[in-house]
Amino acid sequence: MKKSLIITTIGGFVSRFEMDDVHIMQQLGFEVHYASNFENRIYEFDKKEYIDNGIRLHQVEIDKNPYNIVALNRSLKDIIRIIKEEKIELIHCHTPVGGVLGRLAGKKTGCKVIYTAHGFHFYTGAPVKNWLIYYPVEKVLAKYTDCLITINQADFEMAKKMHVKDYARIPGVGIDLRKFTPREGYKRDDNCFRIVSVGELNRNKNHRVVIKAIKQLNDKHIQYYIYGKGKAKEELENLITENQLENQVHLCGYVNDTREVLKDADCFVFPSVREGLGMAALEAMACGVPLIVGDNRGTREYVNHGDNAFACDPDDTDSFAYYIKKIKDNPDLTEIMVEKGIKKVQWFSKERTNLIMNQVYREIGL
Repeated sequence: MKKSLIITTIGGFVSRFEMDDVHIMQQLGFEVHYASNFENRIYEFDKKEYIDNGIRLHQVEIDKNPYNIVALNRSLKDIIRIIKEEKIELIHCHTPVGGVLGRLAGKKTGCKVIYTAHGFHFYTGAPVKNWLIYYPVEKVLAKYTDCLITINQADFEMAKKMHVKDYARIPGVGIDLRKFTPREGYKRDDNCFRIVSVGELNRNKNHRVVIKAIKQLNDKHIQYYIYGKGKAKEELENLITENQLENQVHLCGYVNDTREVLKDADCFVFPSVREGLGMAALEAMACGVPLIVGDNRGTREYVNHGDNAFACDPDDTDSFAYYIKKIKDNPDLTEIMVEKGIKKVQWFSKERTNLIMNQVYREIGL
């Protein structure tokens, strides 16, 4: 039996985003292995779920910090050992550090390598240091990549300029449109305007700007629910306290099924500075929730400002405040935008992604 190895930095990444890829590889005759740091859990990790799906797990202490050379070298040796012991033939790597380790391991062992870039760290408007560090690394590693997969047009155009053997573009990891459907029974409460955000608690996800916008609006009817966990939790708690918003802004922890928090949401805000695409926003759009996003190369794939959603400069507190109020005060306008959003999101179905990934795996030459 052929064997493949998925590599990610963050444990739980596969069950959240890549289980369809697992099933496609299994249908093509692969035994699927998964190497990650399962102690680093941004997403829920259920070991039984992986075992039930026939996935072989390998704990590797992968450090998310790309500058920790000692840790990277140690992780690379562990991955190479797994590849040799298990006789792995195909590597599919994700996340920046996972992508580095996977391609270096592929070069050392002769494995075929697929890398899915869920958003390059170098892009128009990115910090200079990102171009000085991430771009040269990616350009070198592209030579050891049999197929480079991107999830947005800007990254796809960048990939075509690299010396990669093959490349493809998918519409994200794909939304299950049988699961994420326009919600039924939603009704506005005039006494409570519910804003929801879903995403890791970090600087890039930029929840700070929404908290500041709510403070600026000074509207006691607004309630903001943030779902996710991460290193910025204490920073956000302090910001909430400083602005005396303890009764309006709520850090709710990780949520496994976003449908539960979307069914009563009056507005979904996705204020990220950087996104490869943004599945949480697409899920909200598919469920018919009015959407405000941070304007970046990922959200531009599906947001037409003023048509199916609103896009703000991620640093512009005034803009977020303005559009939150606009959605709150204009339910008829948002109904029209929601209908357009539901139509737009059809292009990002998991069926479209799976067709492309099936072809990628078939053409990899194993």
